[in-house]
Amino acid sequence: MWRPCGTPEQELGAFFLGRVPALLSHEPLYETAWKDRSQLVTVATGLVTVDLCVVTRFLRGHGVDGGKRGP
Repeated sequence: MWRPCGTPEQELGAFFLGRVPALLSHEPLYETAWKDRSQLVTVATGLVTVDLCVVTRFLRGHGVDGGKRGP
């Protein structure tokens, strides 16, 4: 996750007020991506959480023990 860097005033507003700088247009991401995207100055932000669920139904028939472990 990233966001563009702003001016010092914008960065102070982002820190104290939560107003983060944004791109004025989506053009650097889509139309001119290879040329302009490498010139963007960005900072890391945000958090990505991934939940992984695994279905274990009928796995015993394929030689996988899906039972509970422990005492």
